[in-house]
Amino acid sequence: MQIDKAKIAACVFDFDGVIVDSEPLHELAQQAAFDFYGINYEPGIFSKYRGIRDAVLYQYGLDRAPASGVTLEQLDILKKEKFHELFENVKYIPGSLDFLRKARSQYGKIGLVTSSARKWVVAEVNKSGIYDLFDFIVTGDDTENHKPDPEPYLHMLNALKVRGEETIVIEDSQSGILSAKAAGCIAIGLTTSFSGKELASSGADFVSDSFAELAKILF
Repeated sequence: MQIDKAKIAACVFDFDGVIVDSEPLHELAQQAAFDFYGINYEPGIFSKYRGIRDAVLYQYGLDRAPASGVTLEQLDILKKEKFHELFENVKYIPGSLDFLRKARSQYGKIGLVTSSARKWVVAEVNKSGIYDLFDFIVTGDDTENHKPDPEPYLHMLNALKVRGEETIVIEDSQSGILSAKAAGCIAIGLTTSFSGKELASSGADFVSDSFAELAKILF
């Protein structure tokens, strides 16, 4: 598939794993919550839930420990506490901020679609000085259904008043690619969390290993 840059009206970014290198921090916080409540889990389970709402993982844990008495809300509170502790030292994906600023000047509209909570996403983009680069932000608090459902990206398309075929989406997860494609968008997979093969198998139109490589295609 060739991208006709002249026909692109919007560029939309995921947050975790695309702008900030936070996926490993989410997994450490999830594991800490499970360990605290004595919930057993399969090796590698946290990486399998990358890009998916925490509530889905919590339910997995509760199903494995029905007699523990722990609730989904308790897991969520502890996970968020641990994550916020770790997030103080979060790093940005190499090249993400420069790419975002170039996209702001290249394309008419810029969006952010994430499954994370609005409170901390807005706090982080404000802290990094990039809040004003986005025309609209969709978080996990803003939709009833979440990635891989298309609702988050359909919500963004409606807000930006653009069509899927004229919108580029940059995602790092299989669920994100599935969501973007189901909404009719052009999906680019960034290999920060999943392999190129995994992203391509989910329907990514392009796969890139870095923002430097991606810049050559889109700018």
